[in-house]
Amino acid sequence: MALAEREADAGRPMMLTLYHRDGNRLVLTHYCREGNQPGMQAKPFDGVANELAFEFLYATNLSSAAAGHMHRTTIRSSMRTTSRPSGRSTGTARRR
Repeated sequence: MALAEREADAGRPMMLTLYHRDGNRLVLTHYCREGNQPGMQAKPFDGVANELAFEFLYATNLSSAAAGHMHRTTIRSSMRTTSRPSGRSTGTARRR
């Protein structure tokens, strides 16, 4: 099972990032519009900052280490949660 994230900018080729498990690791493969495919591994979740950071592992179709590529990425959570006990909203809480 995988989670797909698509990024599309008007007039530019789409990019795709696939998040999935590899054993006990969470990894991603980013399919860049530049034609390279960096792979990254998640670091432990930072519960204080609500961040999940990914660090570079490898890349395919990368002409050199100096060529442009995604080398690290961070996902930040800014969730809004609405509680509905007994079917009635009791308020919305925002987590950052």
